[in-house]
Amino acid sequence: MGVPRYVSQLASVIAQADPCNDQMSYVITDDVAMVVDSAIARLIGRNQQMGDFVWLYFGAKWTAIRIGEQNRMAERKAREIIKQGVAWIDSALEHFREAA
Repeated sequence: MGVPRYVSQLASVIAQADPCNDQMSYVITDDVAMVVDSAIARLIGRNQQMGDFVWLYFGAKWTAIRIGEQNRMAERKAREIIKQGVAWIDSALEHFREAA
């Protein structure tokens, strides 16, 4: 219980040489965030449940299990609806990718 985990010397050297290696950082501009927000708003207008599920999963950081329980459905069905919503948003944002 009081014994620390073993870390190899090579791993320590590599971590010191590149301290940001294991940390991922993402950057999104305000313009892109507004475009994504607009796409989610359009999805909510088109399919309320799907848009809400996407927002709860990515925005509120709810798990698919929690979303399913709150809506009296199985986790699998909630996950399918989330995937469909993500696909809809991806297709809605496709023309921005082509323009870039």
